[in-house]
Amino acid sequence: MNPQLTQISTIIIGSIISLGILAAGFGYFFAQWKRGGNEYNTNLINNLKDLLKSEQEKNAELLKEKQELFITLQAQIVVLQKETAELRGTVLGQNKMIDQYKELLTNRNPELEKTLKEISVFLKGLSGMAHTAENRNVEIDKATEREDGNVLRKK
Repeated sequence: MNPQLTQISTIIIGSIISLGILAAGFGYFFAQWKRGGNEYNTNLINNLKDLLKSEQEKNAELLKEKQELFITLQAQIVVLQKETAELRGTVLGQNKMIDQYKELLTNRNPELEKTLKEISVFLKGLSGMAHTAENRNVEIDKATEREDGNVLRKK
């Protein structure tokens, strides 16, 4: 064979092999690039799924807390309504008593006034006696602490 022909055939075969290797390199590069993009997308999807799951869990917890708070507030409302009803009853009762006292005081007769004055004098006297007894008890307590005088109580 002709040496030039072998050289040309070697060059052509070498060029074809080089182009094949080059094409394989591009294919490998493209596959890696595509896989990297797919991996990125897969990671992004997984991260978003995790985020969605955590947000759903938080939402469930907040809903549970909201329901508990709602139940607690309803119980407080019931208690406050009961207390309000009791206070309303008390106020109405006091208003009735005030009206009765007003009626008594506007329709007084001289005999009732005399009785009320006597009761007032009696109560003042009773108050004075209680005050005197209180003073005496204070004196006895002081004397007991000092241990002098005629002490009626002992320790």
